[in-house]
Amino acid sequence: MAVTHTLITAAQAPHALAQAVAMLQAGDPLAPVTLLAPNAMSGVMARRALGRTGVAGIDAPTIGRLAGELAAGHPMLAGRVAASNPVLEQVLADALREQPGELGNAALHPTSVRAVRAAYRELRIAGPDAARRLVAGIPQAASLAGTINDAHDRLSTAWYDEADALAAATDAVRTGQRTPQPMVVYLVEALDGRAIELVAAIGAATDVHLVITAAATDLADRLASTTMGGDATGAAIASPEPIIISTTDADDECRWAARSVVRLARDGVPLDRIAVVWPTLVPYARLLVHHLEAAGIAWNGRGGTPLHERVAPRVLLDLLDLGRHGVRRRELFAMLAGAPIHSREALAPTTEWERIARLAGVVGPDDWHDRLDPYLDDPRWGTAAASLLEFVGQLENALDDRVRTWSEWTQWARAEVTRLLGADYRSHLAEPEVRADEALDLALQHITDLDQLDAARPVSRARFALALAGEVDDAPTTEGRVGHGVTVCSLHGTLGIDVDAAVVVGAADTTLPPRPTPDPVLDDRRRLAAGLPTSDDHTRQLRRRFDELVERCAVTITAPRGDLRHTAERTPSPWIRPWFGEQARHVASATGGLLTVDFPASPAEHRWRTVLARQRSGTTLDDLGADIDPITRRGAELTSARAAAQLTEFDGDLSAVSLPSLTAHAPPLSPSRLEQWARCPHAYFVRHLLGVSALDEVGGNLHLQPVDRGTALHAALDRFHRAVLAGDLPQPGPTGWGDEHCDALLDAFDAVCADLERRGRVGRPASWADRRDEMRNDLLGWLVTDGALVAARRSHIAGSEVVFDEASIELTGERRLRVHGTIDRIDRATDGAVIVTDHKTGSDRDLRGLDNDDPTLGGRRFQLATYAAAAAQWSQSDAPVRAEYGFFVRNDYRRIGIDFDDPTMMRATDAIAHTVDGIEAGWFPHHPARPGWRLYVDCPYCEPDGLGTGELHRAWLHKRHDERAGRWFAPPDPIVEDTDDR
Repeated sequence: MAVTHTLITAAQAPHALAQAVAMLQAGDPLAPVTLLAPNAMSGVMARRALGRTGVAGIDAPTIGRLAGELAAGHPMLAGRVAASNPVLEQVLADALREQPGELGNAALHPTSVRAVRAAYRELRIAGPDAARRLVAGIPQAASLAGTINDAHDRLSTAWYDEADALAAATDAVRTGQRTPQPMVVYLVEALDGRAIELVAAIGAATDVHLVITAAATDLADRLASTTMGGDATGAAIASPEPIIISTTDADDECRWAARSVVRLARDGVPLDRIAVVWPTLVPYARLLVHHLEAAGIAWNGRGGTPLHERVAPRVLLDLLDLGRHGVRRRELFAMLAGAPIHSREALAPTTEWERIARLAGVVGPDDWHDRLDPYLDDPRWGTAAASLLEFVGQLENALDDRVRTWSEWTQWARAEVTRLLGADYRSHLAEPEVRADEALDLALQHITDLDQLDAARPVSRARFALALAGEVDDAPTTEGRVGHGVTVCSLHGTLGIDVDAAVVVGAADTTLPPRPTPDPVLDDRRRLAAGLPTSDDHTRQLRRRFDELVERCAVTITAPRGDLRHTAERTPSPWIRPWFGEQARHVASATGGLLTVDFPASPAEHRWRTVLARQRSGTTLDDLGADIDPITRRGAELTSARAAAQLTEFDGDLSAVSLPSLTAHAPPLSPSRLEQWARCPHAYFVRHLLGVSALDEVGGNLHLQPVDRGTALHAALDRFHRAVLAGDLPQPGPTGWGDEHCDALLDAFDAVCADLERRGRVGRPASWADRRDEMRNDLLGWLVTDGALVAARRSHIAGSEVVFDEASIELTGERRLRVHGTIDRIDRATDGAVIVTDHKTGSDRDLRGLDNDDPTLGGRRFQLATYAAAAAQWSQSDAPVRAEYGFFVRNDYRRIGIDFDDPTMMRATDAIAHTVDGIEAGWFPHHPARPGWRLYVDCPYCEPDGLGTGELHRAWLHKRHDERAGRWFAPPDPIVEDTDDR
């Protein structure tokens, strides 16, 4: 028996493989032959290539699987089982706990344990000589070698690793316990120490033939291989020069990769003979899959979606993470938003739950019952509050602090996934999600193995979560079946790949080749000492893979000129510079590429290219007819309409829609609703016509928010005033309010603050203490100023938080507008005059200029006029009415007021009628604040992302001159920013 080899080039590999197998089969095409492949994918491809020539009986294992088959039943492994990753990590952690060595305090960190696990595997497979060389060359590495030996000693009582399997397989072959089949070692470049010993043992027992390139001559020498006649190094097979495509960024690269696949398929290349190759997982793997699927191209290989992003693993990991600090609102709804969670055997009403949780002010794990219980009897929110409390209670029970064994934790995990996703959830999952669920089952089985190693030690939830996260991260993420569609893989994984064409993306600096990843345990200096591959070796291997692809098949290479993720320019990889010249195709932009590509990749690209090409030739949208689909037509109409100088249905023109009247039998309106239209008609449309309101972010603020400050001061004053109205406190005397009133006001304030704290609206405790003192002093100052004012007016409190819902205002055209609202305070003077006060805790900046000549401040402020009309009807008299804003210390307790006589009220009602006309006419354009830096979002309806209003404001300036709506929106600008607290 002998070990022989044939030296080939990559392009000659399939033909040389067929010759080698024929030689070992000696004329019998069914004779069994083992094909040792460098990886599973190349093994499958090689078997299929041989099958197409009528060769059968071929098994194509990797070295690990071959060792497992030959070692089965060997006495060295009797009573032992293969060590999974969790088992190996636990054993290493125990060894590091006793002897952390140079890792010190970081020894038990999960990253350290995983790095030591990787070093353990490499050094164990490389054989004992590697560890001896490492210690001899780097004495400081003695602790690492000791940890590895200690861990193996602990492991060997009941477990075995890959090195043990290789040693047992080698012994089984040498002693005749196993009779190996003749074997072809196909394109394997390097084998580590114990693997070489196994191949040498097989070579001593049967014929072994190496089909290798020049990169593997060292392997042939170590196996004492003899060269077979007919080395094929000179028989080069010509391949076309690579096609180079320079694109704008990675996303456009992947778009062109899909187009290149379509081009190759149209040229007659089967999809299973095409590979799409990336040098780095991020960002290419996910982008490639996206564009291939958009084009309807079947694929197999490694996609960009890791296992922890799939439904079942994500739900379980999110659940475990949720339990770290108790069930908090943000984390809970993040979990609910990411998967089809069930409650009471139906999909959870996530939207309703989140609204009631925010409304109630739920923030932390202690808030659920305290803040949701008051809503249980609410007719609108009661059902949602009850079901949410039930669901949270189930989560809290599941996430208790009990400890379990590993197997009990895995049973708990599977039960929780089934409970949360539904008993038959797997039947509703797509194939990739089903495979992810199966991978989760395997990960849980590996964790169950830890009971045999560590059954006596109780396991906490945090420890189980850490083990599960590590196992999920290590799980393979391949999808599809080799031979079904295009192969998507890394450049490193192309060793032995059998395709006719390839598309390589990412041919730019820092990605081809990628930056080496530093190894925290085995750096290059230590690897060199131990005889292990260094980062430079890995780069050279990657270069060989690239050169082999170019040599053996038609290759299209894409190179990005920019990186939009990091706002950086990119230069071409030095590996493609020989071809990156005038013959390279430079794609100026995504649109330019779509217009110049020979054949678009997807139906959507076809449609868009038709639209773009015809529009550039002068064809209008209406002339395209059936050549444009309804979705594209609608999108083009939207773009065109927004670019026009007139308001359209896409940016606020609903004049053609029949809208309900605000005056004829309509429900009453609040003045703030009319003011919202005056500030931003679009906000009015979304909030009041569509019924969509901005969500209040509870619990995420460091400080008390202005709106909560204003509400608290109003609530304290209302408690105080109601005590006066109820007779519990006397009306103000000739000198105003007294000490008795001061004590009562502070008691009311303390009660309001307690409620704010209960609802989680106060921000961080340190900030709240200062804000509370400020508000307390604010109220004390108000009491002094207000007391002096009521004494001077000789007035008394007649009403507090007076609700009106049947008041009406006479408008032009014999119309009557019903209004409703709440007046903060109504006073009566001794002469019968009615004084309306609306407390304002913010700035008076946007209210300056209110007077009898302009009672609505240019049609923007309707509170005082509306309150004056309501107060007059409330008083049931013809007494004069004064309405005023009362400010606090920020504005020196200033009052801005208007005496509403008949001419003043007429001017106010004309302005209200003008606003009502605009609403009923159907004008609802965006009216954003002027662009500029600010600490707050002025209008969440115009700026929902908080990224500024520049583009929207430019559109507003462009369209506000529309003659049809000019009476409302033409300059001068009728709208100013509102910074009121309330």
